[in-house]
Amino acid sequence: MTIKKITTETEYRSICAMMDDIIAKGTALGDMEALPQTDKDEYMRLSLLVRKWEDIHYPTPIIVSPLVKERMSALNLK
Repeated sequence: MTIKKITTETEYRSICAMMDDIIAKGTALGDMEALPQTDKDEYMRLSLLVRKWEDIHYPTPIIVSPLVKERMSALNLK
């Protein structure tokens, strides 16, 4: 299955499960580096898809410390 973009939550969960399977395989081998290159490449491809989905649907809030805010204000930065 070659997915170029995650379009549903179901696809997202399915791809996460595929990544978990690759991690389990690497764990069973004793190290992710012991995986065949095809599995490493697939893991990287899937992780990019997941990252794109999560950036849109599960964004991480940016927390700016009060010290940074104060310094930015002093320099008239936003």
